[in-house]
Amino acid sequence: MLKSKFFLLICLFNILFLSCDTRNSLYKKKLRIGTGKNYPCSIFHLEVLKTRINFDYKLVSGDEKEIIHDFNENELDLICAPYADILLTNAEKESVPILYILGEDPENDVFVSKKTIKSISELSGLKISFSSLNSSSYLFTLKILENNHLISSGGLKEGEFDAELIDYEYVPEKILSGEISAGHTQMDKIENPLDFNILGKSEDLPDYLISVLGAREAKKNIYRKEIQSILREISILAEEIKENPSRYSKEISAHLGKPPEDFEGLIRKKNLHFYTLEKNLTLLNELANSEEENEKSPEHSPHHPMPGTQHFFHKSGSTIVSSGVEILDFFFNRGQIIKKPNVRNLFDYKFLAEIKEK
Repeated sequence: MLKSKFFLLICLFNILFLSCDTRNSLYKKKLRIGTGKNYPCSIFHLEVLKTRINFDYKLVSGDEKEIIHDFNENELDLICAPYADILLTNAEKESVPILYILGEDPENDVFVSKKTIKSISELSGLKISFSSLNSSSYLFTLKILENNHLISSGGLKEGEFDAELIDYEYVPEKILSGEISAGHTQMDKIENPLDFNILGKSEDLPDYLISVLGAREAKKNIYRKEIQSILREISILAEEIKENPSRYSKEISAHLGKPPEDFEGLIRKKNLHFYTLEKNLTLLNELANSEEENEKSPEHSPHHPMPGTQHFFHKSGSTIVSSGVEILDFFFNRGQIIKKPNVRNLFDYKFLAEIKEK
């Protein structure tokens, strides 16, 4: 009797073990990936996942607000998003290491107004828009409005204008209809740029709107091989695009809303950057070695004023850290986040180094 009970107990244990193992295997096959639209990280799902990855995954593509929400609700494991949004997630939720800097498009994000408005100061008391609170869009809009380095006629502060939450794609039509006077949108959403005045561009705020890839700490370890495989292919594709943009111009330009010749021109003029593994490792090495430099140089101080000098157009690990600190300070000083994570610690050095070693 005792032996039979023991035998049944062993069988039950094996069933439970196999059941858990099966669930884990099935779950692992469905790496849940989220990516926003109209950012350089579009290559992430446009080409890499479509043609180069042979394991199972679930891809969710939408606007940045939806993707960040899904990620924060633990419905996604890996996320491609603007730098500012990943920083805010680290400030509000659990740790989300930055595994890869994907790229930037300094010409895409713009703050535009109706044709009759020529300067930021003219927006005083008028209604402007951004896509959502506590987001890269919110940050971009407020910094463009406030930044006196960039706007010779003077900036505006919160409280000096009305605001409304409007998605990028609807901003141009809302301006033309008179519902708002200005707003944050993207160039590919504007059918006729001559109908608007551009009062600010993403190139005015270097590093702020770069696209990065982040993953939950636990999921990074569960899906380590899969994620590293994705990043390896992203790096290869980034190099191929740089060497031969015409080969991919039709597919990628269609997704970014640009004619193929515009896409090729942006690559050749280096106005559209897709970062390779080597570029990432270089930046991370600079970041790791920049602590002493930051202490010595006021230009690299985390409390350096908003970028308005050519220095900030030079990409380095230290400027990425400085921008990250400024982003977090910006929201912390408004009471919109209650903690400021150490930006330097958010970049996972070892994860990329492992790819390089293989």
